[in-house]
This record gives sequence, C-alpha cells and structure tokens, in this order.
Amino acid sequence: MFRAHRAVLAARSPVFKSELFGSMVEATTPCITLDDIDPAAFKAMLGFIYTDRLSVDWDPETFMPKPQQFEHLLAAADRFI
Repeated sequence: MFRAHRAVLAARSPVFKSELFGSMVEATTPCITLDDIDPAAFKAMLGFIYTDRLSVDWDPETFMPKPQQFEHLLAAADRFI
C-alpha cells in the first residue's frame, strides 16, 4: 500500500485525474487498487511524480541500473503518465 495525495497524482497524470476525479468508481473510494503493476516500479514512479527525480536500484557488478527495473518502470509510465 502506498499513500499519495489525490490532487498531486491528478495534477501529474491525466489517467489518475480521470480515475480520481471523474465518474469512475475510484473517485468515491478512499483507496484504489492497481493491478498488473510492479510495486517497486510504482514506488519509483510515485517518487518521480512528487520530486521530478528518478530513483533506481543499481546493479553492484555493472554499476548500471537494472534493466528489468526499467522495463517495469516504462510500462508503468506508459500506463499512467
């Protein structure tokens, strides 16, 4: 479970805006459930929504971001932003 402000999410994402302030069921519920999204990727996307900075996990052997993480993050961004 992640806590976030509806207004912040809606200001940064047209998808969240329509879900949280439109005629969808999520507009009247205190919590929404997001299926088919990696929790770590959503956490990184949520951090970006709030700070405009992307925080990723680094592979200790290559000193590069883990490719698998970017795959999930791109899928989340494509869906919500």
